[in-house]
Amino acid sequence: MSGARPVAPRVRRLPGAVIRGMNLVMTCGADVSIARGRGGARSCASFGGAARRGGWYVGARMTSGSCLLALALANPAAPVVGEGDALAPDAVEVVRVKRDFGKPHVDLVIDAWTDAGATRLNAARLWWVITSEQDRRKPLGAMVERMVKLKYHRNSGTSLTVTVTGDHKEFAFTVELGSDGKSHAYVEVDTEAGLHVPRCRADSVRLIAHRVLGMPVGLARIAVTCSDGGAVHTGHVRHRAA
Repeated sequence: MSGARPVAPRVRRLPGAVIRGMNLVMTCGADVSIARGRGGARSCASFGGAARRGGWYVGARMTSGSCLLALALANPAAPVVGEGDALAPDAVEVVRVKRDFGKPHVDLVIDAWTDAGATRLNAARLWWVITSEQDRRKPLGAMVERMVKLKYHRNSGTSLTVTVTGDHKEFAFTVELGSDGKSHAYVEVDTEAGLHVPRCRADSVRLIAHRVLGMPVGLARIAVTCSDGGAVHTGHVRHRAA
């Protein structure tokens, strides 16, 4: 076994993970192989990739649950030609969703479309925005839609709810057209101060990855800054079991 050094079996607790010997089994469903030296890099090949952490090679395979959610929301799929260009010109940006993982020049965004008099909310959509290309919009793509369940529900002529479901968790953003003709997204929030705000207007949103050994393996939470009347809150979007 040239270049490889044996590792004594051991068990060590990490957030959301257990190391058994040379295998890291994550609760979110990702399997990570750990080995020291060059042999570790070869053993990681079957897991679809390897990353070096100090003297260790770590290889991961995303299999289900929140790992798929993180993988799906990490990088955009190939664009659907013409689809984004056809919809984007009349769209109004409601809220931008940033991430602490994935490509830095790609965000998510919820856009809305209204009628000419801004009295009816015609549609809302969650999709990619390419910041390096003058905020060009791009559909999420078939791979993301297979991994993450995305639903749009009409509540009324001026209200639509966008729900994102993955890892048995459902996050909801309700897009509403106000009497002033402007669209806003509202979320249910648990604040850092320990308060629960059932309806809070989202001002900034950020996806926060759950990480093991520095690698994103799932979606830990959706951080948000929001407004409730005159009060400004920071916290995370409350999710429902799905």
